[in-house]
Amino acid sequence: MNYPDSKVMSLNKEEMLREEIVNYGRLLYERGLTTATGGNISARLDDETILITPSGIRKGEMKKEDIVLMKLDGSWSGSRRPSIESPLHTSLYRREGIGAVIHAHPPCCTALAVASTKLMTSMLPEGVMILGEVPLIPYRRPGSEELADEIMNAGDKARGYLLEKHGALTVGRNLAEAFGRMEEMEFIASVQLKVMSLERPRGLSSSEMKELKEF
Repeated sequence: MNYPDSKVMSLNKEEMLREEIVNYGRLLYERGLTTATGGNISARLDDETILITPSGIRKGEMKKEDIVLMKLDGSWSGSRRPSIESPLHTSLYRREGIGAVIHAHPPCCTALAVASTKLMTSMLPEGVMILGEVPLIPYRRPGSEELADEIMNAGDKARGYLLEKHGALTVGRNLAEAFGRMEEMEFIASVQLKVMSLERPRGLSSSEMKELKEF
Protein backbone atom coordinates (compact mmCIF):
# COMPACT_ATOMS: atom_id res chain seq x y z
CA MET A 1 0.00 0.00 0.00
CA ASN A 2 1.29 3.46 -0.91
CA TYR A 3 0.96 6.12 1.80
CA PRO A 4 0.87 9.87 1.04
CA ASP A 5 4.18 11.61 1.42
CA SER A 6 4.26 13.76 4.59
CA LYS A 7 5.54 16.76 2.61
CA VAL A 8 2.64 16.45 0.17
CA MET A 9 0.17 16.22 3.08
CA SER A 10 1.69 19.34 4.63
CA LEU A 11 1.38 21.24 1.35
CA ASN A 12 -2.23 20.15 1.00
CA LYS A 13 -3.00 21.36 4.52
CA GLU A 14 -1.33 24.69 3.79
CA GLU A 15 -3.34 25.15 0.60
CA MET A 16 -6.60 24.33 2.40
CA LEU A 17 -5.82 26.75 5.22
CA ARG A 18 -4.96 29.50 2.76
CA GLU A 19 -8.32 28.95 1.06
CA GLU A 20 -10.12 29.02 4.41
CA ILE A 21 -8.47 32.29 5.44
CA VAL A 22 -9.46 33.87 2.13
CA ASN A 23 -13.05 32.65 2.53
CA TYR A 24 -13.41 33.92 6.10
CA GLY A 25 -11.83 37.23 5.12
CA ARG A 26 -14.53 37.62 2.51
CA LEU A 27 -17.23 36.69 5.02
CA LEU A 28 -15.94 39.25 7.52
CA TYR A 29 -16.15 41.92 4.84
CA GLU A 30 -19.50 40.88 3.37
CA ARG A 31 -21.19 40.67 6.77
CA GLY A 32 -19.94 44.08 7.85
CA LEU A 33 -17.68 42.73 10.59
CA THR A 34 -14.74 44.73 9.28
CA THR A 35 -14.09 47.44 6.68
CA ALA A 36 -11.38 48.44 4.22
CA THR A 37 -8.04 46.91 5.29
CA GLY A 38 -9.04 46.49 8.95
CA GLY A 39 -8.77 43.24 10.85
CA ASN A 40 -6.52 40.20 10.53
CA ILE A 41 -6.86 36.41 10.48
CA SER A 42 -4.44 33.60 11.25
CA ALA A 43 -4.49 29.81 11.52
CA ARG A 44 -2.04 27.31 12.94
CA LEU A 45 -0.21 25.20 10.35
CA ASP A 46 1.94 23.24 12.82
CA ASP A 47 3.56 23.64 16.24
CA GLU A 48 5.93 26.36 15.03
CA THR A 49 4.18 27.90 12.01
CA ILE A 50 1.04 29.91 11.27
CA LEU A 51 -0.55 31.43 8.20
CA ILE A 52 -1.56 35.08 8.66
CA THR A 53 -3.14 37.79 6.55
CA PRO A 54 -0.79 40.47 5.19
CA SER A 55 -0.68 44.11 6.18
CA GLY A 56 -2.67 46.66 4.17
CA ILE A 57 -5.04 44.44 2.19
CA ARG A 58 -8.82 44.52 1.95
CA LYS A 59 -10.11 41.35 3.58
CA GLY A 60 -12.77 40.85 0.91
CA GLU A 61 -10.22 40.88 -1.91
CA MET A 62 -7.45 38.56 -0.70
CA LYS A 63 -5.99 35.74 -2.75
CA LYS A 64 -4.35 32.56 -1.48
CA GLU A 65 -0.91 33.73 -2.52
CA ASP A 66 -1.32 36.89 -0.40
CA ILE A 67 -1.33 34.92 2.87
CA VAL A 68 1.98 35.04 4.76
CA LEU A 69 3.78 31.99 6.17
CA MET A 70 5.11 32.97 9.59
CA LYS A 71 7.04 31.30 12.40
CA LEU A 72 6.02 31.83 16.01
CA ASP A 73 9.44 33.41 16.62
CA GLY A 74 8.34 36.31 14.37
CA SER A 75 10.26 35.39 11.21
CA TRP A 76 8.30 35.20 7.96
CA SER A 77 8.67 34.53 4.26
CA GLY A 78 7.00 35.83 1.12
CA SER A 79 6.60 39.04 -0.81
CA ARG A 80 4.10 40.62 1.61
CA ARG A 81 4.57 41.78 5.19
CA PRO A 82 2.46 40.06 7.86
CA SER A 83 -0.25 41.98 9.69
CA ILE A 84 0.99 44.56 12.20
CA GLU A 85 -0.96 42.57 14.80
CA SER A 86 1.30 39.53 14.34
CA PRO A 87 2.76 39.88 17.90
CA LEU A 88 -0.77 39.45 19.25
CA HIS A 89 -1.38 36.37 17.10
CA THR A 90 1.93 34.65 17.83
CA SER A 91 1.44 35.23 21.58
CA LEU A 92 -1.99 33.61 21.56
CA TYR A 93 -0.70 30.45 19.85
CA ARG A 94 1.34 29.75 22.97
CA ARG A 95 -1.97 28.85 24.60
CA GLU A 96 -2.96 25.22 24.33
CA GLY A 97 -5.83 24.35 22.00
CA ILE A 98 -5.82 27.48 19.83
CA GLY A 99 -5.86 26.80 16.10
CA ALA A 100 -7.17 30.13 14.79
CA VAL A 101 -7.32 33.83 15.71
CA ILE A 102 -9.59 36.49 14.18
CA HIS A 103 -9.44 40.22 14.86
CA ALA A 104 -12.06 42.50 13.33
CA HIS A 105 -13.91 45.78 13.83
CA PRO A 106 -17.59 44.82 14.14
CA PRO A 107 -19.59 48.07 14.57
CA CYS A 108 -21.54 47.16 17.72
CA CYS A 109 -18.61 45.51 19.48
CA THR A 110 -16.43 48.47 18.56
CA ALA A 111 -19.03 50.91 19.90
CA LEU A 112 -18.91 49.15 23.28
CA ALA A 113 -15.11 49.07 23.14
CA VAL A 114 -14.95 52.82 22.44
CA ALA A 115 -17.31 53.41 25.38
CA SER A 116 -15.12 51.17 27.59
CA THR A 117 -18.20 49.01 28.25
CA LYS A 118 -17.94 45.27 28.81
CA LEU A 119 -19.85 42.87 26.60
CA MET A 120 -22.68 41.47 28.72
CA THR A 121 -22.70 37.87 27.54
CA SER A 122 -24.89 36.88 30.50
CA MET A 123 -27.91 38.52 28.83
CA LEU A 124 -28.48 35.44 26.67
CA PRO A 125 -27.95 31.69 27.14
CA GLU A 126 -25.99 31.56 23.87
CA GLY A 127 -23.59 34.17 25.20
CA VAL A 128 -22.83 32.09 28.28
CA MET A 129 -22.49 28.83 26.35
CA ILE A 130 -20.63 30.04 23.26
CA LEU A 131 -18.48 32.80 24.71
CA GLY A 132 -18.43 32.83 28.50
CA GLU A 133 -16.92 35.97 29.98
CA VAL A 134 -15.34 38.34 27.45
CA PRO A 135 -12.57 40.51 28.99
CA LEU A 136 -12.34 44.20 28.13
CA ILE A 137 -8.68 44.82 27.27
CA PRO A 138 -7.27 48.28 28.12
CA TYR A 139 -6.18 50.36 25.14
CA ARG A 140 -2.67 49.81 23.93
CA ARG A 141 -1.26 50.82 20.56
CA PRO A 142 -2.36 48.42 17.79
CA GLY A 143 0.48 46.13 16.80
CA SER A 144 2.38 46.65 20.05
CA GLU A 145 3.84 44.02 22.34
CA GLU A 146 1.99 45.78 25.16
CA LEU A 147 -1.36 44.93 23.57
CA ALA A 148 -0.31 41.29 23.22
CA ASP A 149 0.79 41.27 26.88
CA GLU A 150 -2.54 42.70 28.07
CA ILE A 151 -4.43 39.96 26.24
CA MET A 152 -2.21 37.22 27.63
CA ASN A 153 -2.59 38.66 31.14
CA ALA A 154 -6.38 38.47 30.82
CA GLY A 155 -6.20 34.70 31.38
CA ASP A 156 -6.04 31.60 29.24
CA LYS A 157 -9.74 30.68 29.22
CA ALA A 158 -11.24 33.55 27.23
CA ARG A 159 -12.76 32.78 23.84
CA GLY A 160 -13.24 36.41 22.87
CA TYR A 161 -11.98 39.87 23.83
CA LEU A 162 -13.12 43.46 23.43
CA LEU A 163 -10.16 45.72 22.68
CA GLU A 164 -10.76 49.18 24.12
CA LYS A 165 -11.04 51.87 21.40
CA HIS A 166 -10.14 49.25 18.82
CA GLY A 167 -12.43 46.30 18.08
CA ALA A 168 -12.91 42.62 18.87
CA LEU A 169 -10.86 39.44 18.84
CA THR A 170 -11.81 35.77 19.01
CA VAL A 171 -9.91 32.49 19.19
CA GLY A 172 -10.95 28.95 18.37
CA ARG A 173 -9.77 25.43 17.68
CA ASN A 174 -10.26 26.27 14.00
CA LEU A 175 -11.34 29.17 11.81
CA ALA A 176 -15.00 28.15 11.81
CA GLU A 177 -15.15 28.27 15.60
CA ALA A 178 -13.30 31.60 15.83
CA PHE A 179 -15.57 33.11 13.17
CA GLY A 180 -18.71 31.81 14.89
CA ARG A 181 -17.61 33.43 18.13
CA MET A 182 -17.01 36.73 16.34
CA GLU A 183 -20.54 36.62 14.92
CA GLU A 184 -21.95 35.80 18.36
CA MET A 185 -20.05 38.68 19.96
CA GLU A 186 -21.44 41.14 17.44
CA PHE A 187 -24.99 39.82 17.84
CA ILE A 188 -24.85 40.15 21.64
CA ALA A 189 -23.32 43.63 21.33
CA SER A 190 -26.15 44.70 19.01
CA VAL A 191 -28.77 43.42 21.48
CA GLN A 192 -26.94 45.09 24.36
CA LEU A 193 -26.90 48.48 22.62
CA LYS A 194 -30.62 48.22 21.84
CA VAL A 195 -31.50 47.26 25.40
CA MET A 196 -29.32 50.07 26.77
CA SER A 197 -31.42 52.55 24.78
CA LEU A 198 -34.54 51.21 26.53
CA GLU A 199 -33.40 50.31 30.05
CA ARG A 200 -30.53 48.84 32.03
CA PRO A 201 -29.59 45.40 30.62
CA ARG A 202 -30.44 42.51 32.92
CA GLY A 203 -28.36 39.36 32.97
CA LEU A 204 -29.35 35.81 33.78
CA SER A 205 -29.72 35.04 37.47
CA SER A 206 -27.02 33.14 39.35
CA SER A 207 -29.21 30.02 39.40
CA GLU A 208 -29.84 30.28 35.65
CA MET A 209 -26.10 30.70 35.04
CA LYS A 210 -25.34 27.67 37.23
CA GLU A 211 -27.84 25.56 35.30
CA LEU A 212 -26.27 26.51 31.97
CA LYS A 213 -22.73 25.78 33.16
CA GLU A 214 -23.79 22.37 34.47
CA PHE A 215 -25.52 21.67 31.17
